[in-house]
Amino acid sequence: GQVTQSQGFFRISVPCPVCRGEGKVITHPCAKCRGQGVTQINKNLKVRIP
Repeated sequence: GQVTQSQGFFRISVPCPVCRGEGKVITHPCAKCRGQGVTQINKNLKVRIP
């Protein structure tokens, strides 16, 4: 997604402010990732090193 603005002889193309240039808009983003598609989880692991 780009938005083209014309001012006289000049044309300026900028990324779409809604989709930020991604070309798609998530209408119902999940609450955890807010539409980013990634969440962060902290997890403790026990590792045995021989």
